[in-house]
Amino acid sequence: MKILIPFLAGAILLAGCEQDPMKNASDSVRNGHLPDSGKLEPQKPLPKDSLQIDAPGKYNGRVNFPIEIKIAGRVLVPDIPFTFIVANLDRFPGATFDAATGVFKWTPNKEFLNGQMAVMETLEVVMKTLPGVKNYPESTETKFIPVIITNEYERPIINTIIANKVPMKAETRLAFELEDQDAVNAKDLNVVVTDCATPSYGSGKMSLGALVQVDRAAYKETSFKGKYTGELKINLNNVDNLTDGDYCLALQAVSKFGVPSLIFEKTYEVVARPRMPETTLDYSYELKTGEINQITFSVFDTSTLGRITTSKTDSLSKVLPGSSLTCSSNWGATQTCKMVINTTAVAVGRYPIEFEASNARAGVSVTKKINFDIVVK
Repeated sequence: MKILIPFLAGAILLAGCEQDPMKNASDSVRNGHLPDSGKLEPQKPLPKDSLQIDAPGKYNGRVNFPIEIKIAGRVLVPDIPFTFIVANLDRFPGATFDAATGVFKWTPNKEFLNGQMAVMETLEVVMKTLPGVKNYPESTETKFIPVIITNEYERPIINTIIANKVPMKAETRLAFELEDQDAVNAKDLNVVVTDCATPSYGSGKMSLGALVQVDRAAYKETSFKGKYTGELKINLNNVDNLTDGDYCLALQAVSKFGVPSLIFEKTYEVVARPRMPETTLDYSYELKTGEINQITFSVFDTSTLGRITTSKTDSLSKVLPGSSLTCSSNWGATQTCKMVINTTAVAVGRYPIEFEASNARAGVSVTKKINFDIVVK
């Protein structure tokens, strides 16, 4: 017994040693490294269309005359900071770019033209988000701005039309810049809307010219001699049938001595304003008292491009208790509506009903009041 007891105790001890509490644990846990449960998975870069650069589409300038191009932008994801760089600043000798203000400044000299009448160089503007914010990696977007420099002043110059988009509002304004060294002051300026150099039937572009006027009262002098700003008025009050597409806008300045500038042409991609909703609903229904009737109709967008919604459809039940008006909740250009009209507890008479239908597209919405009568006999 003196020999057996130590042997059994040793066997029990060895058996206990084989029960490893970390036998099925991961290597990181076995080595003393706890899992990082709070670690964020890296995000993908932001989509290209969420980085918006606001800058002129092109710029006309001349030798020995200062140029200023304002660069601005926005990120469509909230709270994402960003900055700008000009990737090819060395292509513009003596130019500066202030990332804090977004202003590119340059005075081209004769050496830049190298004996030519005109030279074009492309300004490469890069918008960069700051990495690590909200766990997004750095995202970039690039805009290329053609800068055309001509030799000594010979004629007025339309420098640029600043806006890159035409908002589909009733009236909108676009700013432009020009140089006219023959003008003593803004009263001598003459800018006209003209035909695009490329015929619309050849380019596939339609003209905005018939909708645009130059606001002669909006001319302003700048700090540079002979440099002015102006505004265009675009009237969109009567263009409900305007179709989507590329539209051309062309300007020309004429000096007080009758010398015309080269035509400045710019193309805008226009998303048409939504059209007023239409309906198959009749405007009067004659029904007998003591009945329950069902009427189906549609509310739709004739262009099939918008999104129809309806509201205030409870107006029917308020006027005729026990009745209802419901419309499908799809997000398309048509809504199918159903009326259940209960006249069992309604007196003879005419009951006017009104509800609203809206059509939305590209951030713009129009609303129409739809009226009809229920005549109970």
